[in-house]
Amino acid sequence: MTRIESIVKKVNANERQLHYSDNNADRYQKITDTHMEEYKSMPLPKLLELILKKDNDSQRALYYLLTISIRDELHQAFQKVFFTDGQFSNSFKTFEDYLSDFFIFLFLHHPKSQPDDTRFYHLTTIGDPLKLKSWMFRTFRNFLQDEQEILSKLQEALKQYQQQLVAAGSGEDLGLTMMHIAFALAQFNQNETELDRYIFFRKIYREYAGPNRWKEELEDREVADILGMQYNAYRTRSSRLATKVKNEIRNITDAKIATLDKSALDLAKRIYNVSETNLEDILKSLLDTAEKELLQYAEIHRRKLQKASTLARQVVKEDDYTLNQIVKIPRSESSIISIFEKIIGWGK
Repeated sequence: MTRIESIVKKVNANERQLHYSDNNADRYQKITDTHMEEYKSMPLPKLLELILKKDNDSQRALYYLLTISIRDELHQAFQKVFFTDGQFSNSFKTFEDYLSDFFIFLFLHHPKSQPDDTRFYHLTTIGDPLKLKSWMFRTFRNFLQDEQEILSKLQEALKQYQQQLVAAGSGEDLGLTMMHIAFALAQFNQNETELDRYIFFRKIYREYAGPNRWKEELEDREVADILGMQYNAYRTRSSRLATKVKNEIRNITDAKIATLDKSALDLAKRIYNVSETNLEDILKSLLDTAEKELLQYAEIHRRKLQKASTLARQVVKEDDYTLNQIVKIPRSESSIISIFEKIIGWGK
């Protein structure tokens, strides 16, 4: 099985979690040679039309389009970015790796203005299906350049940190940087289960947002009950996840940074450019996304609405803040780093 086939299976598994009430078993069929045969004689515009139907065959058709129909054009774009133009060096990712990332990008990525379940958005923007090959060449080339740009920034920041570590010569951890935080959150969001992401992002967001903005969130004891966990088990799991993140940061390498796919790199870029974004909004979005993927989401949502209703009926003193009255004040980079170090127990 190729890496991209594994990616497709993983995407299908995620789809099953997001739409667990969907009983259409055919939607989650494995990719087989039988399914590929029917595409061999199909013109590209017809193949694109099949993809944009967004039905059971769409993922298989996209897989065939990338790996068979226009593979040569995509490889030419890869050659141009890394060898002909020489703008970037590439030591860790293969063409197959980038092809897998591109599949996920075309399947899942969409502007924030679109609903969360939007699929194949970028393919819907192709004006002329007859120009599919040239559109794919340009889009893949731009995709590679964007991905490599943030990869290079993170890897350069890691190189500088490693040089500082050697210069210090103490064998002790130095202070974290935004590079570490960007990598850690992006990798965790990419690789961990929805349950672990929900527990860890709750921990981070509560610490970052503060008690006033946390008012409408459920307490850990109630969340543990909804998830079917003992409270102590919940706390232990939360602590272990923080330790896991700390260990990943200590063992960060160029190769590990290169495992981040396009969506993870986009997230890392937003976190890394902290002066241009509000980290609280990012953390809240990560928490909300993980929460919605849980099988227990409906019950969590019901209890949060219930709690919000109770709070709304309470008499608020003049000197109290309500959730909506609290102004989000962007934190400094040093403040963000300090909070993250506290959460994962950095230096201990």
